[in-house]
Amino acid sequence: MNRQENRGGVLSSYRTLDLTDEKGMRCSRLLADMGTDVIRIDTPGEDSPYSHLNAGKRSITLNLESRRGKEIFRRLIKTADVVAESYQPGFLERLGLDYSKLSEINPRLVMASITNFGQSGPYRNYKSCDMVACALGGQMYVCGEPKTPPLKPYGNQAYSSACLFATTGIMLALWNRHTTGQGQYID
Repeated sequence: MNRQENRGGVLSSYRTLDLTDEKGMRCSRLLADMGTDVIRIDTPGEDSPYSHLNAGKRSITLNLESRRGKEIFRRLIKTADVVAESYQPGFLERLGLDYSKLSEINPRLVMASITNFGQSGPYRNYKSCDMVACALGGQMYVCGEPKTPPLKPYGNQAYSSACLFATTGIMLALWNRHTTGQGQYID
């Protein structure tokens, strides 16, 4: 399926490469729902329990740590508009696949990193989960009764919120690209 054969939608002329885990899969799912041609990049031997978040996406299995996997990924970058990723900070940089390197291949590329605590700062390497993000982000504070302990909201609300913000940022960066011709990095 090429872009012209895509199922339509406001973003049907765009292609996204999806390198996310459960923190970011909803972002690329939202983009797919709006018509984007999303290609999910799976790691060999990994099965996702989140198949509902991969609906509407095509997929390819690549080992980005191998020379051949990197070559194929760099070829895909030439045709991509967006990369959504949720690796640990520094992982893609160690592979030579960070935004600075990818934007040399495709200066119009928009890349969004959806990580636990961002790419920089004192918490960048801390591990987290949706419950920790709900607590630190204040969602648990507003759940429950005032005189009872905080409650975790149902589902993965912090991850869903992060994906909504990332999707909005991606769409704004694509809009800006129409004026400037340049991509952006969103952390």
